[in-house]
Amino acid sequence: MHERIVIRNMANIVEENAQLKRDLDTAKKQLTRIGLVHERLGQKSDELAMRYDDERRRSAKRKRTSSVSSVSPSSSRSGSSPSRSHSFGVEQYKDKLTIMNVELDNLKKRLLNKLTNLQDESNTAQAELKIERSKREICEKRRHHIIKMMACLLYQFGADHELLLSFAESCKNEDVTEIEQSQHAVALAEQATRTRREWQQMKAALNEHGTAFEAQRKEADEERDKLLTRLSTLEQESEDRQAALESLKDFRESTEKLRKVLDLTRVTREVDQPAPNNFKNLNAELDKAALSVGVRQLTKSVTNALYVIERNAIQVVTEQANKAYHKLQARLATVEAGVEAEKKRAADAQSALEVCVREKDEALQTAKTLKEAAETAERQKDKYKKVSDAIRLAAQETLRKIEQKPTSHERVKAIDDKFSERKEVREMVEEERMTTAEDQIGMFDHLAKASSSVRADDDFVIDDIFMSHKKKRKQTDDREERSKRDRHIADHKRHEQTLDSCNMCIDSTKLRKHLIVAVGLKTYLAVPSVQSLVEGHCLIVPMMHVPSSLQLDEDVFDEMKIWRKGLVAMLADRDEDCVFIESAKNVQHQPHMCIECIPLPKELGDAAPIYFKKAISECEGEWSDNKKLIDLASRGGDIRRAIPKGFSYFAVDFGLQSGYAHVIEDEQRFPANFAKEIVGGMMDLDHNLWRKPSVETFDEQTAKVVHFKDMWKSYDWTERVKQRLKDSDESDD
Repeated sequence: MHERIVIRNMANIVEENAQLKRDLDTAKKQLTRIGLVHERLGQKSDELAMRYDDERRRSAKRKRTSSVSSVSPSSSRSGSSPSRSHSFGVEQYKDKLTIMNVELDNLKKRLLNKLTNLQDESNTAQAELKIERSKREICEKRRHHIIKMMACLLYQFGADHELLLSFAESCKNEDVTEIEQSQHAVALAEQATRTRREWQQMKAALNEHGTAFEAQRKEADEERDKLLTRLSTLEQESEDRQAALESLKDFRESTEKLRKVLDLTRVTREVDQPAPNNFKNLNAELDKAALSVGVRQLTKSVTNALYVIERNAIQVVTEQANKAYHKLQARLATVEAGVEAEKKRAADAQSALEVCVREKDEALQTAKTLKEAAETAERQKDKYKKVSDAIRLAAQETLRKIEQKPTSHERVKAIDDKFSERKEVREMVEEERMTTAEDQIGMFDHLAKASSSVRADDDFVIDDIFMSHKKKRKQTDDREERSKRDRHIADHKRHEQTLDSCNMCIDSTKLRKHLIVAVGLKTYLAVPSVQSLVEGHCLIVPMMHVPSSLQLDEDVFDEMKIWRKGLVAMLADRDEDCVFIESAKNVQHQPHMCIECIPLPKELGDAAPIYFKKAISECEGEWSDNKKLIDLASRGGDIRRAIPKGFSYFAVDFGLQSGYAHVIEDEQRFPANFAKEIVGGMMDLDHNLWRKPSVETFDEQTAKVVHFKDMWKSYDWTERVKQRLKDSDESDD
């Protein structure tokens, strides 16, 4: 690839040099042509000047001649026709001379313009010539640089010393053109490429030989292992045979002892034999001979018996050794099978234990869900009870109104009292915030339709509209009830779809579990999936899907405070401060809330309230319906006491100190990275860290989680709490 690029660049440079030469020749020809034209114009101007001088002299001579002829007396009497004809000729010549003067002036102007243009063209040509010369110098430098590069490439591709010398000589030779040099370089590059390909083929062959050698080496290692195993087996067999030989040796010693006893018996008999007479001596000798023959036979038989016994003993010992070896092999196989069975049993037990743990977790989660459902049902029950009580009270009040028929003033006062008793200011604000313009338009439309056929009198109030047209009102109420039910169904479907697509819910399939650092009872601690703003950047996330802190349960809110205390302690030991940020935007779309913890240096942590206070005061428009800056310290540090439910807001706390809150009115103008932009400006960070943070790879995310776990290990309270709960459950059982 490199040699092709170099060859292509050299060809382009050669073409550029040829084009520059052609342009230079063309410029030289144009300069020569311009010089010739300039010379011709000079000659023509000289001729015109000479003609002009001749004409002036002729005209002066004619004027003198005409004046002399007019003074002579004879001419006056000779007649008027010659003088008139002469004067007419002079006038005509004057006119021609005037025309020629005008033409000469025009010609001078044109010549001057042409000279100016020629000078401009010559200056332009000289400038172009300088540019071409500079280009040529640049091309020469580039050519020398490429020659050096080609030499380096040839050296890297394995060109020998003679090729490099020939290439250098061809480059130094001035008679050789650039095209020939480039062709020579191309040929050398092709030769070097072929050499490189051959070297690569040799390298591939060496790699193949190395692979074959590795395979052979592995086979040799396997054979060596087999031989070592066989050698150990033979050593064991030799030890068994040595033991058998030792037993045979003991048997031979016992046999020798028996033989010695027999010899002693024979000698004793010979010693105890009395001295015979002649006959007796003969008989004794015969008996002795017979006894010696019997002893020899007995000894031979005993020896044969001993040999047979020894051979049988060796065979028996060998068979016993083989049987013992086979028994040991069988026992070893049985033990290995038992070990494999135990391993399999342990793996099954481990998998069963994991299944049990998973089922236990699912059961706990199910129990938790059922408990929450029961609590929700209790709340719904209380709510329905309150609604039913309110309906009953409203019905009683309506009956009482119908029976008593109060005046308009009393009815208005009763309605005001009823609404003031049933609704607080917070509920009225929430209703006003949650009600849309379409609902109000529909209500006014309903009132207009209902009041179109009602005749008002002095005692008429707006409540009379709702008391008339019961049939129409019932139909309208049914239609409103159906639309309300459809709206609730659509909201429920949208909520379910949001839960399915959420990547923060603990039960969601899209949760990135490798980002979780620690898991509490109701919440968990994780790191962001994108590049962190600073080291130690983390998230506190509730397990259940909640859009903001305003809707958190009390135990979840308290657990998030525990996370905050642990993080503040960890960063304080590192001589750092931190800010806790929550941005609850578009709460009507039910997002999953989280609180971000961003560490800061100690000196910036002290100045952080000033930065955030100024930024919140200047955010969004100049005019707003709500107070821009809400000091949470005056509300006990509880965001739930400062902002009603259903509002979008931004909140920031500085460590364990209460911070500020801001109600977001224009969610399109309020930036999502508002707090990160402030922190980035304080720490002078790259703007890409909060505008377009890059998504990290799995390895980078895992390394970040491991590093954060090492920092958080000494401050992790979740394990202690879980162990305490486990001990309490065991004690209850």
